[in-house]
Amino acid sequence: MHKEETKMISRKVIINSLVGLHARPASVFSRTAKKYESKVRVKYKNKEVNGKSAIHLISLNAKYGVEIEIIVDGPDESKALDELCLILEKEE
Repeated sequence: MHKEETKMISRKVIINSLVGLHARPASVFSRTAKKYESKVRVKYKNKEVNGKSAIHLISLNAKYGVEIEIIVDGPDESKALDELCLILEKEE
């Protein structure tokens, strides 16, 4: 039985939440990421963290208007990436 091969995908997105990637947006993002089997990483500047951890996301200190990269790897990566990007692109 062969394991289905996937390749990592990523997308850069601008944070449109006025509070940046703070408590509420980070919580929504991590909760959504946990719905997927794929691994989710978020990169900002020189730091890359687990996208399924709100505390790690908050530690990025990513503010409104900055560009971050979402990296997803797994069987449902495309769907996960689309939904996660939408969360960060929302204006709140």
